[in-house]
Amino acid sequence: FKINHRDYHDKLINISLSGSCISDSNASFVIASNPVDIALPEPDPEREGINVKGAVVWTTRKGLLGIKFTNADEQMDRLKDYISRNCLPVKKRSV
Repeated sequence: FKINHRDYHDKLINISLSGSCISDSNASFVIASNPVDIALPEPDPEREGINVKGAVVWTTRKGLLGIKFTNADEQMDRLKDYISRNCLPVKKRSV
């Protein structure tokens, strides 16, 4: 993924219609760049990736970033499509 036109090769932990959690070993750069532009690449070269705007709303000392999308309403249909095609379903835990 890209944030503010900079490539990151860490992990996109999760993504939803309202935001995402990213693992980043260089979190200080992202925190200093609030708000953020996120480019999510499309594995299928025939499809265009998606760009969303967001804000860092939380961080951890281990380098996790919580990003809330700020233009999710405009991108809702594209986000739904992107998530359904590129993400694994959440496994439910038994209690």
